[in-house]
Amino acid sequence: MRNHKRSRKGGKHGRSVRVRTRKSMFRIHEELGEGLFRRAFRMRFETFLRLYSCIRQELFEELKHNCWCQRGPNGRVHPSIILGIAIRMFAGADPLDLITSFGVSKTIVHDSVNHVINAVCISKSLKITFPKEHQEQIRIAKEFQLISDANFGSCVGAVDGMLVWITKPSEKECSKIGVGSGKFYCGRKKKFGLNLQATVTSTRKFIALSIKYPGSSSDFMAFENSDLRREMESSNFLSPGLCLFGDNAYVNTKYMATPYPNVKQGSKDAYNFYHSQLRICVECAFGTLVFLIVSFYSRLLFNFYFRYVS
Repeated sequence: MRNHKRSRKGGKHGRSVRVRTRKSMFRIHEELGEGLFRRAFRMRFETFLRLYSCIRQELFEELKHNCWCQRGPNGRVHPSIILGIAIRMFAGADPLDLITSFGVSKTIVHDSVNHVINAVCISKSLKITFPKEHQEQIRIAKEFQLISDANFGSCVGAVDGMLVWITKPSEKECSKIGVGSGKFYCGRKKKFGLNLQATVTSTRKFIALSIKYPGSSSDFMAFENSDLRREMESSNFLSPGLCLFGDNAYVNTKYMATPYPNVKQGSKDAYNFYHSQLRICVECAFGTLVFLIVSFYSRLLFNFYFRYVS
């Protein structure tokens, strides 16, 4: 019976507490140096500190109810360490290596990912929003114009859709939102997923996101019911002469420029070529997103959909 009780000096089943030495992010940066830190965390230490300052309050609120974070036999785990562990996990680190690198338990390593994602989702400073100021919209259009061989200066964002792969949702999960699991199946990709609508700048920065529709929905349907489309419909939202660039899955409107259909030569074909030169920015942004993040936490995106969207 003694083995099934929690000892004052140990953990479950009478096991003794493993003594661990906590390491601060400043100590880790000092040991690695700037070059190795950037390779390990995929960002400079200065960028890490700025990111931490953006979500510090939200991360603290997320962690304050977790006893293992605030107190324990090995001392308090600082929120900056939680952020550092999550970033290393996103970068593909082995959880077992992070236990010794940061001086934490396996539970803290795995739970850090969820806590950081929740903090990022509720952070107002990191909220992805389309710029409403005309001056900022014109600045984005000028950046597109610099990379356009045809000197297109009207593009304020490149928009497209991407299928975020997920596992087949259970009937219990689907019953909560009243949608069958077949709605999440994309016949073209032969995968279950969510339709992610995104708008990016010429530097591949995301300025609008919508992930409200399942994988069977078309890009047109998903965009038509997005918040960005409703804002585009309002008067004086876009600076005069600016519009989004999208492919033929969308409809050509006053705020959306699409390619000419069924042309193979002439000026219209030339327009389509230079149009795609700017539109490819969103494809490159999707490639970066898939490589760095989506492949790791597509299941977490699925959970986020049912928790916050539905």
